[in-house]
Amino acid sequence: MQSTVVLRYTKFAVKMLLGALFVMSALMKIIDIDKFELYVYSFDILSLGLSYIAARLVIGFELLLGIALLANIYNKSIIRLTLLTLVAFTLFLVYAILIGRTDNCHCFGEFIAFDPIESIIKNIVFIISTLFCYNVKEYKFRPRWYILLPVALLPFATVFIVSPPDNMVNYPTATQYSIDEEVFNEYIQPDGPL
Repeated sequence: MQSTVVLRYTKFAVKMLLGALFVMSALMKIIDIDKFELYVYSFDILSLGLSYIAARLVIGFELLLGIALLANIYNKSIIRLTLLTLVAFTLFLVYAILIGRTDNCHCFGEFIAFDPIESIIKNIVFIISTLFCYNVKEYKFRPRWYILLPVALLPFATVFIVSPPDNMVNYPTATQYSIDEEVFNEYIQPDGPL
């Protein structure tokens, strides 16, 4: 009986730790968002302007996921979403390895540097921890959709308000400068100064 109680509290503590890690990851990316934007752009999949937005959407999603884990409601759905997210991040890291990237993946911004292989190992640990939390007893509070939707959009709005994308801010001197994209792309490559 006592071991069941200990196991239940251990699972709950692991779930809270996972939630806190997702929130911490999002906050660390926001603090050093310029480098995360350039990391997203350096894969040459999105334009620089779309990279600004994509970086903020990833941060907002991580923040939302962390808060959802900490809120301990809709447990099974949130655990499934967490697993799906971790698998997607891991597949992205496999892609990074396949194209020869060995630089910091910015999982925790510039504060804790992980290369793609280290980050995959971290994600496997997170996946195992998430599976361990699958049947954590959730809180019975079930907010209505019209309350839940604005609360779910709040992390995304917060990221865009705290750090608006450079291409959405009207800088008075923005038209005075042009960027040589070829030189810029060389600069941000994994072997470049950044």
